[in-house]
Amino acid sequence: VNLSNDPEQDYFSDGLTEEIISSLARLKGMKIISRTTSMQYKGIKKDIKTIGKEIGAGYIMEGSVRIQGNDLKITAQFIDADHDVYLWAESYRGNMEDIFDIQEKVSLKIVDALRIQLTGKEKNELHKRYTDDSEAYQFYLHGRYYWNKRNEPGLNMALQYFERSIAKDQSYALAWAGLADTYSLMGEFTNISRRALLSQQMKAVNRALELDPQLPEAHISLAISLMLNEWDWKNSEKEFKLGIRLNPNYATGRHWYAEWLLYNKKFEEAFREISVAVELDPLSQGI
Repeated sequence: VNLSNDPEQDYFSDGLTEEIISSLARLKGMKIISRTTSMQYKGIKKDIKTIGKEIGAGYIMEGSVRIQGNDLKITAQFIDADHDVYLWAESYRGNMEDIFDIQEKVSLKIVDALRIQLTGKEKNELHKRYTDDSEAYQFYLHGRYYWNKRNEPGLNMALQYFERSIAKDQSYALAWAGLADTYSLMGEFTNISRRALLSQQMKAVNRALELDPQLPEAHISLAISLMLNEWDWKNSEKEFKLGIRLNPNYATGRHWYAEWLLYNKKFEEAFREISVAVELDPLSQGI
């Protein structure tokens, strides 16, 4: 939650939530509830056990952000939902330039609390940074905040913020993937046709993959473009499978792959895939 006096800072608290989810979702041994469902509980007064039962989560993390100027205070608590017991609680102070270090510390604390043994590759994933530019990062968080609104005004704002993020850091693969995802959704939520947006979408997704060939979001974005624009069933399936393998917890990827299976009359597999998406994001209306 955002404890700053300025409601405009909601983008930062929401974005920080999403970034920690994304970071932990890369660990193969963990099932992480997705952003859409997590955000349904923002500001809701329910006890931890009830929330855990409603969404099938054994552990819950809650926290707050307070921003004053460039100063930052983040609190985080990690709770055993079955027993309503706090496993740890900490506060972190710093400025915007420290946000990447704080995110890493929080993710590693959760891993330690769950006594998970990480492989060398997984340790690298938790320490991976897509940008070192805190301003580019804040623009990216703004972009995802508006992208998640799933409406035309929100997508127009998202477009502006992703472009500003890229202007600050041309090598920011996640911002390029966000730009591609925005063009993709604009084909659904605006009067602009998919065909008219295709060249910009493909430019963005190809740039994201050029910068980071292992970026799950970019592979899923490419897959949906190949499926809906080109009807290229073979290559879109390949991209869906690769994106899901890179991040098995990406509910949107499983949702869209279930649609691919449905279009190709693989009904049992489609039901299995969408069921996994529901487990990962049980309160998502779209899923």
